Amino acid sequence: MRILYFGYPSGSGKAPHQEMAAIHLARQGYSVDHICWGGKADDHSFEVNNLVYLPQPKKGILSAFSLLLRLVRILSLQREYDVIYVQGAQQTPFLFWLPFIRRKIRIVYHTQDYLEPGRHRFYERFERRLARNAHYVISNEVNRARFLKSHYGLAEMPIVLRTALPEWWPIPERSDELRREILSQSEVADPERAVVIVSGGPYRADRMSSQLVEAFARLPENYVLVFNGPAMEPGRECRAACEQKMKELGIAERIVFRGGLSFKQLLALYSIGEIGVLLYPNEGIGHFYQCPGRFSEYLRGGLSLISSDFPGLELLTIKYNLGAVCDPEAPESIATAIQRVGELAKNRRAGIIELSEKEFVYERGAKVLIDILEGAYEHK
Repeated sequence: MRILYFGYPSGSGKAPHQEMAAIHLARQGYSVDHICWGGKADDHSFEVNNLVYLPQPKKGILSAFSLLLRLVRILSLQREYDVIYVQGAQQTPFLFWLPFIRRKIRIVYHTQDYLEPGRHRFYERFERRLARNAHYVISNEVNRARFLKSHYGLAEMPIVLRTALPEWWPIPERSDELRREILSQSEVADPERAVVIVSGGPYRADRMSSQLVEAFARLPENYVLVFNGPAMEPGRECRAACEQKMKELGIAERIVFRGGLSFKQLLALYSIGEIGVLLYPNEGIGHFYQCPGRFSEYLRGGLSLISSDFPGLELLTIKYNLGAVCDPEAPESIATAIQRVGELAKNRRAGIIELSEKEFVYERGAKVLIDILEGAYEHK
């Protein structure tokens, strides 16, 4: 059985979640070709036998037509594949013609980023068409899946496969040297008592960074906040605004910005902290019903969680005693949650890692992929 996996570009600097199905299936012995628009053949998340990376150069609109023609040729003319596995809405415009193929090819559509009606109308039109014609549709969160079914009028409920790192994924050991480096940049007064809060992304409005910084100003001076990446993105809150805010609050010395990290380096950063932040605005299905990759990444690093008090994240955080939840719009609520968790987080690290390796790994739900390919899955 040969699988064409059409998804987002791979890369050592990227989280591997969007291509995890390709990696998993290749490790199970299936032949997988991963085609994508952009990326480099010699730079990918993880090298594994049976998985071949076939990036299409991304150089303007002509390269998009080249990719379209390439897909038409290999799927309708050469007939080399038994399954086409499409990952993500941004791939669907290239496959508007796929339902017209009159031969036996199994179509799997997998989205980890379904948002809601009207958010991205261009992709929505093509995603609806592909989802309706796919043999199987996969989402990463049960409430998103429910909305997806209703929105697109699907005959069957999408399969749910949680976004998570697999158990075997290499997690860096906790580095005392890296922790000392971070703390020296923060100028925290007492490194031995330091509690490190990690925000796994840059300073952004849709990660509630402004509210987090205001909450941080309410915390004792032994707390340190680390953002992964500079606070500078076109069209978003820029670093200058962030730095001005930090100076006004008198906390600039205790906030550290890291950037240019590979995924391995990012996991190493998580492993030296105590608390991981998962805050999102209360807008839209995608933000309200989150299943972020950082959830399992944080836990594998031993971080306790501070998450938005939205149903999915709140249930997991409370059920498994992973940390505390808060109102992401209210700095005082965020600060209270952090202090509730902060002083206990260091002693809970080993237990969180053990729990994450048992409950929150990719393998827990990935058997469904094999059932799909072998024709053993039955819609519920």
